[in-house]
Amino acid sequence: MSEYDVASSEAAALIHSIDKKRAQYHRKRYQADWVDPVLYHMVLNTGIMSTSEICRIITDVARRIIVAETERHE
Repeated sequence: MSEYDVASSEAAALIHSIDKKRAQYHRKRYQADWVDPVLYHMVLNTGIMSTSEICRIITDVARRIIVAETERHE
């Protein structure tokens, strides 16, 4: 991982360790599997999208939710 000056094997080990801790936390705290897609409203791949694209998508979805909720309560 030249961007962070870390060997690929070291980066993979760190990711595995963090993911394991994250899974343990969610199991203990919420009795849930943190990788279960049902837990999330939206998942965005930040590795292939710019910050402005992500902001636009989130804003658009939020607006649609607000409009739908408003119409539902009219």
